[in-house]
Amino acid sequence: MIKLLLVEDDASLAYIEKTGLEDIIGGYEVTTAANGKEGGKRRCTGASAEDLILKVVSEIHDPVTTTDELIPSGETSSYRSNPLGLAEFTLSRRDPAYVGKTKAVDALEIARENGEDVTEKAPELKEVFRVINTIPGQENVKAQETEIGSTIYANKPGDGSAREQAASCQRVIG
Repeated sequence: MIKLLLVEDDASLAYIEKTGLEDIIGGYEVTTAANGKEGGKRRCTGASAEDLILKVVSEIHDPVTTTDELIPSGETSSYRSNPLGLAEFTLSRRDPAYVGKTKAVDALEIARENGEDVTEKAPELKEVFRVINTIPGQENVKAQETEIGSTIYANKPGDGSAREQAASCQRVIG
């Protein structure tokens, strides 16, 4: 079964395309999104979880982080149309371990989506969810029902375009 994320702003066309792929051609499981923003929040396995937990995988405490520290410009120019290739360079000069940490978090999310117990793969999550469950109104939040992602902390990360590019790379690799 091929899982496909279909981003289409016309609901009628989305229905026709989804039905065509799933029922007529067959072999496809199609998740739809009405726009790019919504599509960015989904994986091909279905809708995003109601809850989201983010692990800070890099902290930058400088007053300003330069654009080149976020995404080095020289060696990345040939990757501008290859989001996954470009993402491999995110923070490569500033925090060389960043990409590996982010991929590890993404592997947890993929495991969660596949029904695996992520608290067994990352035991620190047991304590995180124990604390979350002590918050009034959050007593029933479960690891299996909570999307897992990663994020970067920085005081002032580059200029607008650098922040957008780094955020896009963050989404691509986890």
